[in-house]
Amino acid sequence: RDGAIVLQHCFEGNEKTVEALKRILPWCVEQGYRMITVSEMFREWGIVPVNGKYYRSAEQVALDAPYTR
Repeated sequence: RDGAIVLQHCFEGNEKTVEALKRILPWCVEQGYRMITVSEMFREWGIVPVNGKYYRSAEQVALDAPYTR
């Protein structure tokens, strides 16, 4: 859903993930999803990240607005 964060790790020896993403990402785009960085998403949502806080989604941050913005 809008504002969701999907964490992906990129490291040597992770070829299977890279190959899977070659199939998954085009499908996601066809479904109307956009692939952007967390920094880009936070800027779009007007979120100023708080050092040391964990984020699951931009929507979660919006609900915790007094603490995170």
